[in-house]
Amino acid sequence: MKTCVGKKQMRIGQLSLLAGACLLWSGLLMPAMLSAAPAISAGYVQARGTQLAIEITTGSNPPASAILVQQLPPGVKILASQPGFSNYDARRNQAKWLLRQLNTGKSTVTITLDRAVSADEISAEIRFKPQQGGKMTTIQVKK
Repeated sequence: MKTCVGKKQMRIGQLSLLAGACLLWSGLLMPAMLSAAPAISAGYVQARGTQLAIEITTGSNPPASAILVQQLPPGVKILASQPGFSNYDARRNQAKWLLRQLNTGKSTVTITLDRAVSADEISAEIRFKPQQGGKMTTIQVKK
């Protein structure tokens, strides 16, 4: 009888150790898995006409800075933008914004063009390095 009770207690002890190990591993891995989600997401609020608007959403652990790259059709010029762009390459039809000191939440980049464009003529991406370190990440701005 003692042997049977001893074996049951041993099995319960082994299960408790296994459950504890699972909880420990999930406690260690879950934050890493949660931080694997992009620190930034972005989508066009307005993707046609003479006004473009990109809404950028940053999570609770935003990168220190990001680069927004807007591709435009040949010959289209930017009349104004808020914030102002950092660089414009007319040969590549590409404008870039260096977005610094990003805060958690939403922000918008607005662009006024000299002629109307359609959504299929434009594209944009955001490049950033996660705050925890790692390699440069590029995400496409959703239409």
